[in-house]
Amino acid sequence: AYEGLAYRRRQALHARAANAIASGERPEERAELLSLHFHHAGMFDRSLVFSAIAADRALEKFALVEAAAFYLRAIEAARRAQASAREIARLSEALGDVQERIGRYGEANAAYRTARRALTGDAIAEARLLLKQAWIPERSGRYPDALRWIRRGQRALEGLDGVEATRMRAHLSVWYAAVRQGQGRSREAIRWCREAIEQAQAADELDALAHAYFLLDWAYVDLGRAAEANYSNLALAIYERVGNLGRQATIWNNLGAFAYWGGRWQEALELYEKGRQLRLRLGDVVDAAMGTNNIGEILSDQGRHQEAEEHFREALRVWRAARFTQGVAFALGNLGRNASRMRRFGEAEEVLRQARVEFGHIGAEAEILEMGARLAETYLHEGRPAEALRLSDDALRRAHVLGGAGAAEPALMRIRGSALLRSGDLDGASVALLQSLELAQQRESDYDRALTLNAL
Repeated sequence: AYEGLAYRRRQALHARAANAIASGERPEERAELLSLHFHHAGMFDRSLVFSAIAADRALEKFALVEAAAFYLRAIEAARRAQASAREIARLSEALGDVQERIGRYGEANAAYRTARRALTGDAIAEARLLLKQAWIPERSGRYPDALRWIRRGQRALEGLDGVEATRMRAHLSVWYAAVRQGQGRSREAIRWCREAIEQAQAADELDALAHAYFLLDWAYVDLGRAAEANYSNLALAIYERVGNLGRQATIWNNLGAFAYWGGRWQEALELYEKGRQLRLRLGDVVDAAMGTNNIGEILSDQGRHQEAEEHFREALRVWRAARFTQGVAFALGNLGRNASRMRRFGEAEEVLRQARVEFGHIGAEAEILEMGARLAETYLHEGRPAEALRLSDDALRRAHVLGGAGAAEPALMRIRGSALLRSGDLDGASVALLQSLELAQQRESDYDRALTLNAL
């Protein structure tokens, strides 16, 4: 019946419906219907108002796909109603935030670009949007591109004084640290975190301060300096005070990783699941998959290989759909190690090489070393000690250039020792295994310590 109506007749009927609904009490509570009817009635000024309200309402309920649809309608209505550039920018930025959360990175980037172009001349807004555009390559693992966007944001603020500029600088600094940490450059990440903390404290910028705190802990733990990692609870307290649930979920996941490396696996499982459930509640399936993947790591270490594989494949499915390159590489790396433990060596080698290539594309040096360790371990299990020794020695040389291999270092030294043992070099094996034990003790990694004691 609707399709049989003339276009003008449809408009008139939509207008009658919209006006009837809007004449009731609290019309904003029926914003979703009013958005639809005013839009199809061609009453774009009213469509803009109610589409924006409907989008905000959907966002509050974490209905992110619906929020994106209403923001898109609001932007179209704003253009057709000849709304101000600032209003179009506000809606476009909000749309970008939603698209980024649901893994639609191309659409998010386009929305941020639209917002930035509409705000030409506002240096602080430009820096904020340049930073958000840096999130897109950061999420997909293109770290050099992310750093370039951040540096553009820093240049946009050159010569600007005042509290707002300092707040923005704090955010840019901490995201620079985050990217460097993602590349395995933990010492540089610490330096940028310290700078961000100083800027955030000067401007009373709590979000950037909390971000720098928990990132600082991550860098310290990655360097084996867990005793200095005392900032995550400070960050968590800030996020609880301001109601930032997404960041709370990130910290729960990080604390789970710290517990995992410290050998407190049951505690780690509980923390991972707490962060995962909070992400799912927020509609953020991409970050929720990190918890799924991390739980799988523990299951694999416990010998529950089939359950672990199911977790890794679920995370891989989500990350491939979102084109989240770093996540895809993580899942492949875990699938490869799990296959090796199940003695599916051919599959393990293929998948681990694929993971190493993916990490190579994004310049994640620490993870490249980790994949080298896992591939060397696969050769060792397969009875190929010479190849295991060659790979572990190559990875240790690269680690020396980087200033350390982080969590992979005890394993690399243990694999080297075990390969020497299989080759009959008992003295060399003893030296390498004792070094592995010392590294495991420095990192307070009970699991690595147990594996190395077993090898000894």
